[in-house]
Amino acid sequence: MFLLATAIGMPVVASTQSPNDVVAEPVVVTAEETTAPIRTLDTPYCGPIDLTIALDDTASMGGAIGNIKTELSTIMAAALDASGDDLRVGYMTFKDNVVVHNELTGDLDAVKASIMKTTVGGGLGGPEASDEAKNTAVNNLYGGTRDDSAGHEGEQIGDYTEAYRPGALKIVILITDAPPGGFNDAQDAEDNESLAINHANTAAGLGIRVSDIFVPTYHDPDYGGQAALLESDATITGGVYIRTAADGSGTGEAITAIIEACGGAPEKGIISGMKFHDLDGDGAKDAGEPGLGGWEIVLTLPDDTVVATTTTAGDGTYSFKALVLGDYLINEVMQVGWYATTPESLSVDVVGGVETVVDFGNKLVPVAACVESVNPSGKNVPKAGATRPNPQGQNQDGFYQLLGGDEGGMLDVYVMDMETGVVFGPYASGTNIKYTENKAIPSVKPMAGPTSAVDYKITGQGDAAVFAVDVNDVMSKPAFCMVPPPPM
Repeated sequence: MFLLATAIGMPVVASTQSPNDVVAEPVVVTAEETTAPIRTLDTPYCGPIDLTIALDDTASMGGAIGNIKTELSTIMAAALDASGDDLRVGYMTFKDNVVVHNELTGDLDAVKASIMKTTVGGGLGGPEASDEAKNTAVNNLYGGTRDDSAGHEGEQIGDYTEAYRPGALKIVILITDAPPGGFNDAQDAEDNESLAINHANTAAGLGIRVSDIFVPTYHDPDYGGQAALLESDATITGGVYIRTAADGSGTGEAITAIIEACGGAPEKGIISGMKFHDLDGDGAKDAGEPGLGGWEIVLTLPDDTVVATTTTAGDGTYSFKALVLGDYLINEVMQVGWYATTPESLSVDVVGGVETVVDFGNKLVPVAACVESVNPSGKNVPKAGATRPNPQGQNQDGFYQLLGGDEGGMLDVYVMDMETGVVFGPYASGTNIKYTENKAIPSVKPMAGPTSAVDYKITGQGDAAVFAVDVNDVMSKPAFCMVPPPPM
């Protein structure tokens, strides 16, 4: 039960738990605090991604390439999830030259087809053009002949000129088992510097994260010191360095891990969730409780500076993507006739590569009505309602039906004497009463017999106000039962 009298400044409460007595002490129901569910999803979110894969396709890389093909569907699915379905992928291979198979494109089927068609050959244990493949990937170079960093002429087959998008996370993944060799199949000092320092600094300046996967295939796998070179490359650009097994197993998993790490330390996060119709008012999204579309959700900084505003979709969902890491407040904007069953504003710490989910529950405010009903005996003339309108808007016979509206069906209805503040109830919606004014102490009397057309006779010193109270102790606006005053 709810403290109605106190809610409108009246001093006394009565209860029908002792139907013939006036109870001088209030009966108060304390609403339990509810908490909106805040959870995180396993799927990372990096924002839009432009991903370049540069793959050594020499003979010794057969195991690694086979593993990549086996894991290709998983790799692409992870990239799509991490990018929020905003993904472009480019693909190139290298031996002593560079071959571009796909420029950056959203046609993922074409890229997958190119990877699945990749065959191995050549190499013979020498250095490869990993430094020039990286040069192509970072600098978006045209195809044709050019000199490597040591002045040796070589060839890039195919253009790689589709620029990285300014708003996308830019990732290059270089996969090799050999040290850098430029175009001349020899590891010059300039090749080392190009791979590990020069192109790495260029990539860092362009916001491109280069991650390196080292496949140690030989008996002396680090014969050219390539492990340190690749690790330096990744460190400078903020990428990831991973060393696989010698047989190439784990290479596909390494690519997926790099993508799920957003190419390194993730820089963006996401807040998403649902606005739902909390039919039972318990603060949790239950089966059968629909989403609420068309509600405004506002994202602010802790100082209330507005970052973004969105409106829930038809199914109640919303999202704020590609958020800079840090603390935010997520707020719902309440609509008339509703109330929150979860907190209306919550603090969220946005973590890189993580989707934080915040749901908002809402319930309709209950409504109350005091509906005139006809004198059940039919003997009084005029019958109730027959003289409407009358000067005081009264039901002269005092017969009313108490109604409360609530989509969950779990509410109580109360009657308050507006003169004294005495409250009667709780009653079920549909209860029939006869209400009378006189100067006696307010009272209530249940009517005997299951066939009685009136459930209670209530006497007060003034007109009656009717309130409905739901499971969360949220109270409706009052409805009024008007009756004639007692004779003077």
